[in-house]
Amino acid sequence: MTDSSPAATALAAHRRSLAKRSLASLFTADPRRFALLSLAWNQWLADFSKQHVTADTIALLLAHARERNLAEWIAALLSGPVEFIIPVRAAHPLGDQQALLVASALAQALMTGQSPDALRADLLAKGLAPAAANAQAAHRACPGNRPSTTLLMPEINPRRLGELLALYEHRVFVEGVMFGVDSFDQWGSDWGRMPPIRSSPHCATAPRPMQRTPRRALCSSTRARFCRGASRPIAPVSRACRLGGGSLR
Repeated sequence: MTDSSPAATALAAHRRSLAKRSLASLFTADPRRFALLSLAWNQWLADFSKQHVTADTIALLLAHARERNLAEWIAALLSGPVEFIIPVRAAHPLGDQQALLVASALAQALMTGQSPDALRADLLAKGLAPAAANAQAAHRACPGNRPSTTLLMPEINPRRLGELLALYEHRVFVEGVMFGVDSFDQWGSDWGRMPPIRSSPHCATAPRPMQRTPRRALCSSTRARFCRGASRPIAPVSRACRLGGGSLR
C-alpha cells in the first residue's frame, strides 16, 4: 500500500536526502547527536544516533503519526475488546481445580464492574470510616461492561492449538482487507524464506571436522532426521533435501 499523504511524502523526501550522507557527517553536523537520539534507563541504553536519522526525522515521524491518528488507534487497541480463551477440560485433572478456573474465567468475561459510589456504600456498611472508605473506593473502582470475546475449547492439545492459530491468522487477514492493509507484507519474512537457496552450498556435503558451524550442524541434523528417514516425500522437506544434497527413500 502506497502512502501519498503530505507527511509521508515529506518523510520519503527526507529519507532520500539522508541516504546521501554518511554517519560521520551527521555526527560532525550535530555535536549533540548522541544526547538527542539516545535514551538511558535502568542500565539499558537505546541508541539511535548510529542510524540514518536526525532530529528532523523524529519530528517528521511524529507528524506522520498525528496525521494517521496513531494515538487514537493505540487507545482503541488498549481499550479492548478483551479475549478469553477457556479450555473446559484439563489434560491432567486435579480435583475440582479446572471447574474453579473455568468459573473464574467466566466471571471475568461477564464482569459488570463496580462504581465508586457503590463501593463507598458497601465499605461504609462494613464499618469503615468515611475517609478510609473514600480512599479505598477511588482505588478499587472497576468500570466493567467492556466488550469481550470468549472462546470455549474442549481441551488444549496440538489439534486445538493449531485451530486457534488458524483462527487468528484468518482474522488478521480479514481485518487487513477491511482496513486496506497487507497484513502479510513482511520483508523480513520474505527474506527468511530464502535460506534453502542461500544454504545449499553448506548442505551439499558433510562438514569437515574443522568446519562444523551452527549452519552446517543444522543442515546435517535436518538431513539425518527428515531426508533419509522420511516414509513419504513431503514437498518442502524434499525440496530442501534436494538443494542440500540429501536423498529420500
